[in-house]
Amino acid sequence: VVSGYAYHAYYDGISIPAANRHMENIINNVGAVAGEQSPAIFITEHARWPNKPAVGDWKDVWGNTGNVGGAISAADYLLSQMVIPNVRAAMWHSLGARGPWQLFYLDSRNDRVYPNVVYWGLRVLRQGLLDESLQVRVSSPNTSGYRGGYDVRAVFMREKAGQRYSLMTVNRSN
Repeated sequence: VVSGYAYHAYYDGISIPAANRHMENIINNVGAVAGEQSPAIFITEHARWPNKPAVGDWKDVWGNTGNVGGAISAADYLLSQMVIPNVRAAMWHSLGARGPWQLFYLDSRNDRVYPNVVYWGLRVLRQGLLDESLQVRVSSPNTSGYRGGYDVRAVFMREKAGQRYSLMTVNRSN
C-alpha cells in the first residue's frame, strides 16, 4: 500500500510555474493510475538548479544554489508549494557542506560550519508557517524579467484558532 509519492524538484533552470505544472501532471497521472483523487506528494529534495555555463566548468556555478538568488528561488518555490493541497512536506536538497546545494559552508581553516543565505531564508519562512495557507492573488508587472511571468508571490497563513496570522512574500524584482 502506497501512502505517498516522492518528488524531486529543481527550478530556475525551468521556471517555478513550469516545475509546478510538471508536478500537477504527475499528481493527475498518479491519481488516475492509483485510483486516488489526491495522492500525497512528499518533496524529498528541492533546490535551485545552477545552469551550466556556456563556457567553463559546471562547478563554477555551484555557488548559484546558495547565494541570494538561490534563497529567493527556494523561498518562491516553497511559497508555491504551501497552497498545493497534495504537498505534505518539502525538504531542501541536502544538508551537506561540500558541492552544490549547500545549506552550510565549511571553513576548513578552522573546521567551522556556518549557514548560508538559503538557510536564513528558510528559517525566516519557518517563522511564518502556521496551520492553514490561503492563496493571495498578486498582480505584478514582471520588471525582473523572470520567465515565470511575475515579480512577487505571497501566501497568507493563519492558525486554526484564528489568533495568529502571517503574510509571507518573495520579490524577484529590484
